[in-house]
Amino acid sequence: MHSQTHRLLGAVAALALVGSLAGCGGGSSSGGPAPTAVTPAPTPTPSPTPTPTPTPSPSPSPTALSGPAAIAQVGEFTVLGYEASFSTATNTNDRQDFTENFEGTRFRYLASGVHELLLPMFEWSRLGTAFSSGTFTFSTQEVLEPGGAKSFLLTMLIPGAGVLPLSHTGFATWYSNRQIATAAGRELHISGSFAYGVAASPGNLPTSGMMTYQGFGDLEGYGTPSPFSATVDFSTGRIDGKITPTFTEFGGGEVNAGTFDFSAALAAGSTAVTVDLPLANGKTGKLEIQFTGPAGEELMFRFRGAVPCLHINGGDCAVVMPGAARRA
Repeated sequence: MHSQTHRLLGAVAALALVGSLAGCGGGSSSGGPAPTAVTPAPTPTPSPTPTPTPTPSPSPSPTALSGPAAIAQVGEFTVLGYEASFSTATNTNDRQDFTENFEGTRFRYLASGVHELLLPMFEWSRLGTAFSSGTFTFSTQEVLEPGGAKSFLLTMLIPGAGVLPLSHTGFATWYSNRQIATAAGRELHISGSFAYGVAASPGNLPTSGMMTYQGFGDLEGYGTPSPFSATVDFSTGRIDGKITPTFTEFGGGEVNAGTFDFSAALAAGSTAVTVDLPLANGKTGKLEIQFTGPAGEELMFRFRGAVPCLHINGGDCAVVMPGAARRA
């Protein structure tokens, strides 16, 4: 997620509405024959029939998921996580105390049929009822800590979603949605993301054949796909692919930050690989890939780096993005 957090997005979106509506006007004239000497009494202009105001369509009600919000395989998942925090003085954008953490996120599914999530700076918390978005690709839910002091809003890829049906992998983004005060009386902002899955067992990946994986990540938590593809030669371990980080503009448009190619070498007997990849403006990013499923049928990834975001600040934005893919 880039440095503009979700808590600020609502305010910016509201400002974006200013000046978005403009009135326009105009006039018309018509010609005709010269009037005669005797002018007849004017015919009254009939009153226009009022046009009924259409009744606006109600916003669709959130739809509760019929199944779990995450994949349901008992045990603790392998996780590629991220958490960032900073503080501000009340009602200001005076940012201080920035920290980020790539460890500490844990996610598990209990035999009782409950998912529990541990985020940095939070307690183990149970996931409750999630509601699908209009696309039925992502779900959202508010998760409350057992102590009730903090909560966060969680957006997760729905298991088996038609655009990317997965059985062993998923990913999510989140942000704290309650005011949290620091010891110094400042307001603390926390957000993050994670990819999770059932890691493939060493030695169970194919040892031959060329296979392609296709999927996407979610850069900001809005559900805008950032395309990902990789071709794996399992006989040599060579991986070649590309990733396209994609932002969401206010109003719903998509902003492509560029397509970046990568190559990696998967060591024999390994199910994970980390690779540096060249980005724009001479920058270097990092991509971590973990194969998931009994025989590596799927994979999860975490991408991080500085990518162009001219629509936000005119330069680059440091981003961290979770994602997943499956064999095509």
